[in-house]
Amino acid sequence: TTVFPTDATPARLAALFSYARGQLDISPDRRRVLLSDMQRKGGLEIRLADGQVLTIFHNLHDIADLPALPPELADTAWHFRLYSLVYAPATAE
Repeated sequence: TTVFPTDATPARLAALFSYARGQLDISPDRRRVLLSDMQRKGGLEIRLADGQVLTIFHNLHDIADLPALPPELADTAWHFRLYSLVYAPATAE
């Protein structure tokens, strides 16, 4: 069964495809899924019941101040690749 994209999904979100890498992670309650797309530098959280986009993750960050970044790259440093999105396991309180 295809749950995403639906006819109601905006085209800019529906075109998830990566030649390099992406990942799916289903929530522990099996109601949602996280989709990561390394090439688009972000991801989505989708409700499985109807394909509704719940959350959009943008992986754009100013990383110019990272100590390991070579100085010649500091002016153009703005993102890092998002290889995966995963649900954190619940912890006992």
